[in-house]
Amino acid sequence: MKKIIISLFLLATLSLQAQNYKPETYLGVNGGVTLSQVSFIPVVKQSMLQGLDGGLTFRYISESHFGLIIESNLAQRGWKENFTDTTLSYSRTLNYLEIPFLTHVTFGNHKYRFFVNLGPKVAFLLSDKEKRNFTNKLLEEHGKTIDNRLDYGLVGGAGFELRTGVGCFLLEGRYYYALSDVFSNAKKEYFDRSANNSISVNLTYLIPWQKLNLSK
Repeated sequence: MKKIIISLFLLATLSLQAQNYKPETYLGVNGGVTLSQVSFIPVVKQSMLQGLDGGLTFRYISESHFGLIIESNLAQRGWKENFTDTTLSYSRTLNYLEIPFLTHVTFGNHKYRFFVNLGPKVAFLLSDKEKRNFTNKLLEEHGKTIDNRLDYGLVGGAGFELRTGVGCFLLEGRYYYALSDVFSNAKKEYFDRSANNSISVNLTYLIPWQKLNLSK
């Protein structure tokens, strides 16, 4: 009986804490560096293509260690090819407008926190640019039109947050795995697979909603 009473007391305490928790809403900006490749089948020899990404971040924390992040970013993806002839160079930059929807889980105290983000992302190709030092088409992908402007996949990330009187600073590493293909993978096409993959390191600055005076 004593154990049952203690258990009920603990459950009641946790329930009361959840009810008393005041949700937190933040708006801010983010920016960082990306390293990208495209997973081709048949394989295309590559190294990582460096680019930039950045945009706006909305974060809503509904419970003490659980929340949601939605972003609207401009991001550079693509690939950089390796050739046996080292005098040749080719890269293709894909510029996307992307929107991740991320579950946000935090660990730590009020000032210092570690966090994990996980969720889907959709993106729309705005433009692309080839950079090469040769004129002839050496491989199938050279000069090939992008077939699928819509890109989607899964994002996972982890990082550290510092909360201060002027806002929250977050440093995060992310990995993106696309479930879609850049080029058509129909039977008559050359590529069976052409999916974006990237890692990024980003710094985010968030300001509490009430300090922005947007609700007035």
